[in-house]
Formats: sequence, structure tokens, C-alpha cells
Amino acid sequence: MNIGEMAKRSGLSSKMIRDYEKIGLIRPVGRSESGYRRYTEQDLENLSFIRHARDVDFSLA
Repeated sequence: MNIGEMAKRSGLSSKMIRDYEKIGLIRPVGRSESGYRRYTEQDLENLSFIRHARDVDFSLA
């Protein structure tokens, strides 16, 4: 799935997802031939876990 779909399904913004990747909180994802990020169901589970942790006030550290 692309970043727009991932944002919709995870409840995070596209910018936040890119930021999490940039700081190393999630692994860099593969890209399509046209350069778009391609996410998996495992990536969705990881982002959902991070979102839940942030919702209950865990810090990124």
C-alpha cells in the first residue's frame, strides 16, 4: 500500500510516517518503480503500535 493508504489505515499523517522513518523508528520501506513508498501489513501493525503508545503518552525515546 502507498503512504496515503497507510496514513488512512494507521490514523497517522503522511508527514508523521515519513518522520518516523527518518528518525529510524520504523524501517525504510521499499519503493515502487515510480519511487513511491510501498508498505506492508507488518508496517501497518508497527505504526499502529507506535500510534497507540503515543496515545497513552509514551515518548518517542
